[in-house]
Amino acid sequence: MVQDAPEEQTEGKTYLAHRLGALPSELFDKVLFNINAIRDLAHFITTARFVYRRFTIQKRVVLFRVLQNELGPVLEDARFLLIFPYSDPTDPDPYIDHLHEMAGVYHKMLQRDNNKNSMPVRGDALPSPEDLTGICRTLRQVNFIADMYIMAQLELFDNAGGGGTPATLPSSSLERRRLVRAFYRRQILSNAWAGTRRRRFRTHGETAAISNSSTHRGDRLGLFATLRPFELQQIDHVDVFITRLCLALLRHSPHMVSGSLEIPHRKFDDLFAHLDSMVRFLQTHREDAELAARDLARGMEPEHYAHLRSDYVNPQEMLPLRLEWQEDRVVSFPDPVTDKWEQDKLVMPYAGDRLDVAPYGWFDALRGGYTNWFGEGLQGNPWLPNWQSTRRGSNYGKTVTLWRIAGFALWDRERVEALKGLAVFGKLKSGWVIDPVLD
Repeated sequence: MVQDAPEEQTEGKTYLAHRLGALPSELFDKVLFNINAIRDLAHFITTARFVYRRFTIQKRVVLFRVLQNELGPVLEDARFLLIFPYSDPTDPDPYIDHLHEMAGVYHKMLQRDNNKNSMPVRGDALPSPEDLTGICRTLRQVNFIADMYIMAQLELFDNAGGGGTPATLPSSSLERRRLVRAFYRRQILSNAWAGTRRRRFRTHGETAAISNSSTHRGDRLGLFATLRPFELQQIDHVDVFITRLCLALLRHSPHMVSGSLEIPHRKFDDLFAHLDSMVRFLQTHREDAELAARDLARGMEPEHYAHLRSDYVNPQEMLPLRLEWQEDRVVSFPDPVTDKWEQDKLVMPYAGDRLDVAPYGWFDALRGGYTNWFGEGLQGNPWLPNWQSTRRGSNYGKTVTLWRIAGFALWDRERVEALKGLAVFGKLKSGWVIDPVLD
């Protein structure tokens, strides 16, 4: 945020200060409270000395209200990330106990009445100034990577022939909120998994601490127990993006290369696990970021990325998003309620473009059917028709990968329908997951 009061250097600013200065304080506070983004607030308070002074008087309330306006329910994810730093899994028992303890905190935060976001907040209920500063700092980082994601994806869709169609429209506020939430949650998962501090193997206790969603056998709920499959899919979408971005940087950036492999590996691991490190690197090395973004806009990753993925990504990948983890969750920690929905082929109606319901891309891929699987798990769901055939089908796997790369579960219906009209997404007919085009 701005540290020093700005100077009024133009007649326009002087005029603005005069008109705003004439407003009663209560009315001017309402102007501040109705700003919809922290970035806009930062620009606004530099317009006049009076604006800045009034902001400093009400700083805590203003920052919190503007964060509410920008993030809505996603503010709870932002607040949780602030109190959930990178874990240390080297001592398994305290690590798992800590994850379960923080899972309870996270669940309560997510279950808060969303209507409270629009209500006035007592001063003693506000986050501390330090916490607000921390939330704003992380939001700037999330907004930066969200901007890059949108830019790369729209260029990808344009290259695929979507120029001049809804496929390449600017992102809606709802699309952006889905995307921002997914980046917050990917970092929460990264902090829980702590890939740079662990051995590669996983334990059943970790599966429970992160993914268990039922207490029917006495097991404690995991960190992501209350997230629905489409929300996990949204995390998978941005994890695919971060992975491809890291690989592209590794290929193009001279700043990722040195005479010793040990240093590049450490750099890669840090960028992969920590969003703040990634954003700092991209902001410092703008040309590298542009070259990497061009790679992302080409779609499927080049074949020569295979060895980079094997050497760099696989040792650090977040297993809670992988197929083998999902298979272990189903066997070791079944959820009798949602597993029955899946077995009974429960169909849910489309509820429109909203943050709290399945987005159209997810609904359309399953034709409204319920599944507990996501990401690469869509290739391994034993309750789907033709399961064994789809697991063996390389073309089906490529279709799943392309769908994940394109971020279908993050977009509004209008964009999804436009994307489905492009030749590259020709296999993504309605219900393609449950009735795939096999090899």
